[in-house]
Amino acid sequence: MTLLKKRLERRFPDAIPSVRRRLVVAMLPSNKLAFREERRRRWFVADLDAIYVQVVRWTVEAERRTRKAERRR
Repeated sequence: MTLLKKRLERRFPDAIPSVRRRLVVAMLPSNKLAFREERRRRWFVADLDAIYVQVVRWTVEAERRTRKAERRR
């Protein structure tokens, strides 16, 4: 894998329904992801390791809910 030396930005192709705007995502060289709404200035930045841990938690919790719902049937 290649290390980032400069910021890499991408825009979502469509608007996000809950926000009603397109999102801009940036990968930063310091192992961070940054998000902002298009045409807004405020960036929301998070470490990649924190994002990974949170996504794993969400996935495990969703699997637990589906297994629990299947047992109730």
